[in-house]
Amino acid sequence: MTRFKRFTLETFVVAMMLIIIDMIILAPVLPFVMGEYHLPTHWAVWIISLHLAVFSFALPVMENWAVSMGRMKILYVSLGFILLGTWVAFVAKPWIWLMWGRVVQSVGMSGVVPYIAVQIRRLMSKQNRRKQMGTLLLWGSTVAFTPWVAAWLTLLLGWRFAFLLHGLLIIVLFIASRKWVCSDRPKRVRIAGDASIFFFGLILLFIMAGLTNTNLLGGWRALVQPEVLPLWIVGIGMVVPLLMMERQKSHPFFEPHLFANWRFWLLYGQVGLSGFIWMALLLIPGWAAHVYRLDYITSGALFTYLLLCSLFALLFVRLAARVWGFRPTAVMGYGLSALAFVVLAADREFVWSFMALSLLSFSLCFVFAAPVHQPLLAWMPNRRMRSGMMTLGMFRAAGGAIGLLTIARVFTSADPHLLTWTAEAPIPPQVIAEAQSSVFWFLAIVSLVGVVLSLLVRFQRPVS
Repeated sequence: MTRFKRFTLETFVVAMMLIIIDMIILAPVLPFVMGEYHLPTHWAVWIISLHLAVFSFALPVMENWAVSMGRMKILYVSLGFILLGTWVAFVAKPWIWLMWGRVVQSVGMSGVVPYIAVQIRRLMSKQNRRKQMGTLLLWGSTVAFTPWVAAWLTLLLGWRFAFLLHGLLIIVLFIASRKWVCSDRPKRVRIAGDASIFFFGLILLFIMAGLTNTNLLGGWRALVQPEVLPLWIVGIGMVVPLLMMERQKSHPFFEPHLFANWRFWLLYGQVGLSGFIWMALLLIPGWAAHVYRLDYITSGALFTYLLLCSLFALLFVRLAARVWGFRPTAVMGYGLSALAFVVLAADREFVWSFMALSLLSFSLCFVFAAPVHQPLLAWMPNRRMRSGMMTLGMFRAAGGAIGLLTIARVFTSADPHLLTWTAEAPIPPQVIAEAQSSVFWFLAIVSLVGVVLSLLVRFQRPVS
């Protein structure tokens, strides 16, 4: 693999890492957000989904600016954005200001990706494979305990103090930037695809709004309700101006690798589904706390355990990816995920559910870490790899944003009581268990779709 392709892949990996860190910081505080703002689940998850959505289309813009203006300049501007967004989210009382704080945070997070990618490449180039794996496991173990730490902070100081972990990230990156400076050589390049990225973001936000307001178990009638139908029409209809913009531009962003070949639709659909089903891990610990009557700290510990299972699976994923390649690794991940979801939906005994959750965490690592760059290396010329990998990251983050809202909406649509349930109000555990079962059956079907898409992605593996 060339140096350029390695750097492009590292940018993609770093983006996914930052997304995961932010999600696992805020997932444990969702019950407190629901209680303070009196929101049902499908509205409370916007605190995470909006961040994911903005990150998906801010990342290519900030990456382009880092190339043209310099990574260090963009890093310090981005740290300022994260600091401002964290402060706004910490002190904001109205819901709309909390959302604005999350948007600013997301823009800042996307801007630190280019710098971190350079430093990871520099550090990894000095280590052999064993040391690289040791570093990865050490970092992953630290991140895995984040939900448990966030749970303790929330219980002792209040849910807004979970944002202190974002502040810690700012401090670490600032200290690192003073010690390891990037030798930037800014290039005056034309930023391609800016309008296309803007339309992509609008499409995503309108679809998210449509999902939030639609009763997903209500059939076709739910889609044509007057408060919902305009959102779907605008969201889907904006694909037309996006296509027109791509066809007219001399440097399109999506056209060379998304609209030009049907195989890319399969790949990006598969990648979007990987972000979609991974979102289940964010909500399951909170639901389990109500169904099995776990306290808040134990729920955070369960989340940490699930992340550690995924981390343990990385040892096998690296071997599987190297020996099997993309398709068998992804098929195995989606297949085992479908099995785990079926067990969770069919049996509510704690022992079986605990084993199924362990299997789910293990299998989702295979889904998330399958080497999706391999088809791109086989299908794309070197000059297209940067935008190709960016599009992969955009679709995975967008799939996560849509997936979290969809899962939450299926959950609240399963019972009328859940449409107004705000976590602090008492509700029979069997109501949550029934709704949870509906979600698991739905996700089992989505996982099987992932198996089919993975099997349809055919390519000649490149020689690494």
